[in-house]
Amino acid sequence: MSVCGSALGPVLGGLPLEHFWWGSVFLINVPVVVLALAAAAVLAPSGSGRSDTPWDLVASVQIMVGPVGLVYAVKEVTKPGPRLPHLVIALAAAAVGFVLFLRRQRRQEHPLLDTALLRDPRIGAGIAAGGLLHRTGPRPLIAGGLLVGAAGVLGTLLLTPGAVPFVRLDPGHPAWIAPGLLVAGAGLGAVMTAASAVIMGNAPAHRAGMAASVEEVSYELGSLSGVAVLGSVLGSLYTATVHLPAGAPAAAEDSLDAARAVAARLSTTEAAALRDAAHRAFDHGYTATLLIAGVALAAGGVFTARHLAPPAPAPEERRERQHVA
Repeated sequence: MSVCGSALGPVLGGLPLEHFWWGSVFLINVPVVVLALAAAAVLAPSGSGRSDTPWDLVASVQIMVGPVGLVYAVKEVTKPGPRLPHLVIALAAAAVGFVLFLRRQRRQEHPLLDTALLRDPRIGAGIAAGGLLHRTGPRPLIAGGLLVGAAGVLGTLLLTPGAVPFVRLDPGHPAWIAPGLLVAGAGLGAVMTAASAVIMGNAPAHRAGMAASVEEVSYELGSLSGVAVLGSVLGSLYTATVHLPAGAPAAAEDSLDAARAVAARLSTTEAAALRDAAHRAFDHGYTATLLIAGVALAAGGVFTARHLAPPAPAPEERRERQHVA
């Protein structure tokens, strides 16, 4: 369901943007939330959780400040003419938010995040897909999934009409990119499945809910970071490489959408020249963004394949091997 929501969200969110003001994109969640609340009240079974566990409002604010400050800093540093005071304040706010949150969680009797779960190397590895996954065993899924995802991303780049000069495809058929996206989705889906199994399979039973929360938060933070970084790279490369026609308003340098909006107010000849320049600059950013994503996935897959050993055999299996020997 999460994957379906990620895929349908931008599509459905774009519908109100075509006809209403930009803030309407947030209103699309209102009927979804209302339906979810009604369905949960009717269909969800009553749980056995403790109702006396308090909600820590202070910690909720602290953990919100951290990612917001970090994303703001990423967006600021990649824009033309970054403002140093804004960047420093954003990074400081992010650091303070994260530090205060972790310190508060260690002191609370009922923490929002039990940091003891993160000290379990198997769960920590499931969150990061890092070098300790050899204790859990899903090396083929993690390494193979990352490499398949990299192949899908790079295949998407190669199959995008006009993105790669030596590949000639009909630009009237954007469905060329579908095979690459399907391959990338299959590979990354395997990675997420393996990581989820590691996290949930190694958490104590009484901490299953906490482990599920850690998994979801790590997924959301990863998605947020990826969108912020890659989106900023795309935007900054567009601004750095766009060459506006003579007399074109400077506002067209901000983004492809801004260029299209400006072009709508120009004559036919001027608008065509501006759109052509904007599309070329956007293609540069698009190509670089997919290359960065593909290389990062491939590097993660190679590192995982080289450094993750198979899991240690169980005691019974070791005794059987010794007996056979």
